[in-house]
Amino acid sequence: MRCGSLIRVVIVLIALAAAVGVPALAAQANSAADGGISTTPAVTSTTATTTPEPVTTEPDQTAQLQQVNRGIVKARSETWHWQHLTGHSRTRPHYRTSDPNTLSYAQAVLKLWQGRAIRWHTVARRWMRQHILIYRRNVRIWRLVMGESAHGRTLAASGSLEEQFRRWRAFYEREHQRWSHPPLLSDWMCIHHYEGSWSDPNSPYWGGLQMDLTFQQTYGGWLLRHKGTADHWTPLEQIWIALKAYKSRGFHPWPNTARSCGLLH
Repeated sequence: MRCGSLIRVVIVLIALAAAVGVPALAAQANSAADGGISTTPAVTSTTATTTPEPVTTEPDQTAQLQQVNRGIVKARSETWHWQHLTGHSRTRPHYRTSDPNTLSYAQAVLKLWQGRAIRWHTVARRWMRQHILIYRRNVRIWRLVMGESAHGRTLAASGSLEEQFRRWRAFYEREHQRWSHPPLLSDWMCIHHYEGSWSDPNSPYWGGLQMDLTFQQTYGGWLLRHKGTADHWTPLEQIWIALKAYKSRGFHPWPNTARSCGLLH
């Protein structure tokens, strides 16, 4: 009797739950009907929150290779520039940027050419400094012998070492051209033809234009002090000293040979 009453109560509860739309009450009633054990499967959420993983992309090796190739061309041009400046032949390239090359190989070639550019730049700087000293020394001597100031032109030390070198080289070449073509050169060569050897060491007249010691002291004192008698001077140095005398005395210091050359009457 008691069991039948319990069953009727459960049935009433289920009907009420269904009527009011409360599934939980129906599930509770079912659970009670089954002796407290729920047979309704638990509802679990199947929707999982997913965080997108970062996509790992490989570097664009084609762009990197192009950049490395540009660096190779630049370092190679710098190397050749310094080699040309110092009078050396170009280092032959074996790497072609137009060929298909791996990035690692191109990077190794870039490192090689960058090292060459640095080494040749160092060589060129030392070479330029040495030649600037040579240019300055020679120009100074030429101008002193020609009777001019030691530095007829001030070369400002502004700019890079290469710019200074190029200015000095241009100045040196102009002065050398002037030094190598003294006035009346053919006349002096004619007088020399009737005089002694350019290296004639016999006193009382020395050199190819037969200058005595007083003549050398008067017109070539700097050379006499630094190089000795005229037989130690170059032919151009002897001619330029003779030109100093010519400006005030003409060809009269060489009366006989000048007449033979038709320079005196």
